[in-house]
Amino acid sequence: MPLAKQARSAQLISLSLLFILLLAFIIRIIALGHESIWLDEAHSVWVAHMTPVEIVRSVADDVHPPLYFLVLHYWILIAGDSEFAVRLLSVIFGCLSVAAIYLVGARLFDRATGLVCALFLALTRMHIEFSQEARMYSLLVLLTLLSVLFFLKLLESRSKR
Repeated sequence: MPLAKQARSAQLISLSLLFILLLAFIIRIIALGHESIWLDEAHSVWVAHMTPVEIVRSVADDVHPPLYFLVLHYWILIAGDSEFAVRLLSVIFGCLSVAAIYLVGARLFDRATGLVCALFLALTRMHIEFSQEARMYSLLVLLTLLSVLFFLKLLESRSKR
């Protein structure tokens, strides 16, 4: 493939990914603060208002690991604890998940497949809903996708040796 055509193709892929990420963000941010905090979200905010040491202690007997609560703790210090602000952190994790699934799809197959994967995740209703809750679900998706990505990189580096 000629160099100019490759550059145009890479540029088109980059613009398409940017469009998909923007679409994912817009979909997830619409009416983000219109509904009141519900019980599980209130629990997240309550735990996040504790000191980091108290957070770790309070979730020691819980099924949820403390990472989300610790990140939310510092996020609240920066952005506040309104419905919109506490849910915005999950929106960011959700959009980063869309980017991460692009990288996984591109690494496993090709960049066009990565774009399709990103578009599917950007438009998946369940992922949109979890990305609009002040809970750890969108962080879990992001960390899972990053784990897969780094595992694939590890496999590739071991095969090159």
